[in-house]
Amino acid sequence: MPNCTNDIKLWVSEKQGGGTENMKLLYSCCFFKMKIWRTLEADPLFQHPQATLSIDEKRHLTVRQMYRVKEYNFLPFEEIATDLRKVNIH
Repeated sequence: MPNCTNDIKLWVSEKQGGGTENMKLLYSCCFFKMKIWRTLEADPLFQHPQATLSIDEKRHLTVRQMYRVKEYNFLPFEEIATDLRKVNIH
């Protein structure tokens, strides 16, 4: 399960000059990351394969995973348009 350690360190280092806006952004980033992580974790397509896959099978699996991530549309254009800071989430 991913953690938001880097985001928290950033928030702590900026706390002297930052306000509630930084806290909201931090919460938003962590929530977004956890949403993606939990969604992919629950999807059988992203589970570890039981057997060793050939290179060709790995490529096919990767392409299917790529299309599945695109289907999820984790960050719709409307959200990007309302808050451009969401584009810079690491």
